[in-house]
Amino acid sequence: SADTMYLSWAFLLGCISGLGAVPLLMSWTTSIKHFDETDINNITSVTPTTTLAIAVDYHYKRGEFYYSEGIGRIYRGWLRRTEDTLQKPIVIAEVTLCDGLAVDWISDNLYWTDITAHKVEMSTLDGLYRRTLFNSSHGVDKPRGIVLDPSKGMMFWSDWGKNARVESSGLDGGDKQTIVSSDLMWPNGLTLDLNSKKLYILDGFLSKLSSCNYDGSNLSVIKVSKDTLQQAFALSFYGNRLYWGSWRHHTLFSMDIGSGNTQSIYKRTGAKVSDRMMGLKTVHPTLQNPSSASNPCEAAGCSHKCLVSRSISASCICPFGFTLQSDKKTCIEEGYLVVSWRKTIRRFNLYGKSEQALIDSTAAAIAIDYHLKKNLIFWSDIEEHRIYRAPLGQLNNKTVIVTTEQCDGLAVDWIHDVIYWTDTFHNTLEVAQLDGSKRKSIIYHNLDEPRAIAVDPHSRYIIWSDWGTSPKIERAVLDGSDRQTLISYDIAWPNGITLDLHQKRIYWVDGKLATISSCDYNGSNRKLHLSSDLFASQPFAINLFQDKVYWTDWKSQSLFKSSKDHITELTRLANYSMSILLRPNGVKVVHSSLQPEGVNSCAYINCKDICLGSADSSKGHCMGELEEETPDIDVRMSLSTQLTSDVTNSSISLTLSGNTPSLVAITVKCIKREGCSEDKLCSEGGEKLKVFTSQNTFKITDLLPATQYNVDFKSSEHNEIVQLTTKTNDQPEIPKINSVSVQDKVVKINWDPVDTCIPGFDFYHYRVKNIPTQEVVTEGQTNITEVNL
Repeated sequence: SADTMYLSWAFLLGCISGLGAVPLLMSWTTSIKHFDETDINNITSVTPTTTLAIAVDYHYKRGEFYYSEGIGRIYRGWLRRTEDTLQKPIVIAEVTLCDGLAVDWISDNLYWTDITAHKVEMSTLDGLYRRTLFNSSHGVDKPRGIVLDPSKGMMFWSDWGKNARVESSGLDGGDKQTIVSSDLMWPNGLTLDLNSKKLYILDGFLSKLSSCNYDGSNLSVIKVSKDTLQQAFALSFYGNRLYWGSWRHHTLFSMDIGSGNTQSIYKRTGAKVSDRMMGLKTVHPTLQNPSSASNPCEAAGCSHKCLVSRSISASCICPFGFTLQSDKKTCIEEGYLVVSWRKTIRRFNLYGKSEQALIDSTAAAIAIDYHLKKNLIFWSDIEEHRIYRAPLGQLNNKTVIVTTEQCDGLAVDWIHDVIYWTDTFHNTLEVAQLDGSKRKSIIYHNLDEPRAIAVDPHSRYIIWSDWGTSPKIERAVLDGSDRQTLISYDIAWPNGITLDLHQKRIYWVDGKLATISSCDYNGSNRKLHLSSDLFASQPFAINLFQDKVYWTDWKSQSLFKSSKDHITELTRLANYSMSILLRPNGVKVVHSSLQPEGVNSCAYINCKDICLGSADSSKGHCMGELEEETPDIDVRMSLSTQLTSDVTNSSISLTLSGNTPSLVAITVKCIKREGCSEDKLCSEGGEKLKVFTSQNTFKITDLLPATQYNVDFKSSEHNEIVQLTTKTNDQPEIPKINSVSVQDKVVKINWDPVDTCIPGFDFYHYRVKNIPTQEVVTEGQTNITEVNL
């Protein structure tokens, strides 16, 4: 077969006898590779191309490895590659420059050094429970290498700052000690002999290898050699051998500790100066044997997460937004703030402390909201014209759920599991399921500049602001019905809206009048809480929690907090430079009490289109037709007209029921084709805009097969944006064979490649006969031009 067969790590280990050789996991600047010492030609990349891979470690039992990149992220990959070849790595954490990382394979935690931030940090293997164990206030200067002995609850790290040293502590960050502080310059690499409890230290400047006990005693020099150790960076241990890589020589060395015999086992010829071996780990199950160590966390009784101390005792910790109680076991929810600062989204505790970057690569993040029960956060980016979704605390693992021109406001209905948003460019209020499917415009008439939006699924209301020529605050039922204007006077730029779910009040900020006001859900009992006479500002977003109100302000570039009843007593929680790049936008308090549970009236309705809450809490509202007959369900049509579609492999036909419109404008935008990570044809296709008059059926042709399109339908009778996918071709294009040759029992087949983005037609089969004593069947992907058998 021409299918590439990948040897698993388990198979490799099974081929190795004794302790003379072991698979190695190496991070070169451009990739992570695994290397079989018994076969120097067997070097396989286990990641896509990297920007600047540095540190690397693995979790043998889980089959995972972790690595850092110079672009400021820590990723997770998979040791055992599958038929899917290289899988997309998962972002675990945002960092600045991580030179060292280490896996706790007993408690499933990750530790790392950040040389630019002067920190030693940790998190779970999923990037949660992140905390700083040590920073510059603890004397951390330039931390680099880091290694763990989870069986002893110990961590060791090197620091090559002004006073180079090696330090240790418990895995919980307790009992920090300096164990080596003399005769060091660049302590780049550390590794452990877990059996003899020895620490090995590699100094790249002094070209020196040393060893000591875990407490720093019995420090001795093992080897000094500029020929093999000059500018050495990474160090690893297995059996009775040490392995290291040299920047100067682009060489991987191995040394027998007993005899001191050193040999070169791999040299990278033709390597550029920038292509260096950075991280190195020997891979073997005996190096991570959890059964050989007890885990005190198993009987600790921690309500959330446990770490191990140097004394092999348990230490309970809490997730962000929780506090540990006096029993040292129970975590109580306190809540925390999430703020979008245009180029970054960050979180703080409720006092503006413990700041953490959730993502530092946004183009122009504006609105944010979350679904706590599903552990999801949503945000809009007005430069990228998208709404993103990601796990809370892991925003780098984002996915696009909606493309929209300018979303200034969004709100999550956590009971009916839908998301609402405003589009200031198209002047619409839209809704979709949490994955962006079944998208629908529910308000599109008489909107000028819709901005903020909030939802109370218990009261069955959506409430939004409009800062156009006739600024106002409006309200409708969750399905867009019963639309009412609540506030239309003494209002100019109603930028932000939030709801008091218990008192049933609307709070809003006015960016032009520099005010904070509130009213009842029906617009009565209006109250002015803060005016420009008291504080000159330009507030943008607002949120409430318990008796406190939080808001962002553009003019002062700040995040503020105040008592809900005495807003004149302000506390500035955070602010950045006056650059527009860090202008504060959305703000949300994350707490379970802000999303109380309720009954989802759409749970048992099978709608072709989206189901929304209606004015009747016991009845869901299908915004279209039912999938099948469903008794005792109230189905109300939201529009007097309805748009239906018919899709082929190259065209989309739309039919509008009801009155014939006088003018229709249809924009068809190619999103991407299924199975294509980068779709050149789709991107070259761009948008197709067509204008029709006096018709009810509209056909768009010359489309790509198996391709997702956003269709924006606008008329005087009906406005709607739908996502449709064209069908695949019935007959795939068969590649043409150019030549077949046999040389030394090697069959070579050359053919013209075809479009590989059509799902279902990725593989083509050829039967090659007349081969002595056997018949060979070949399979090849169409983007491969030659197959060797």
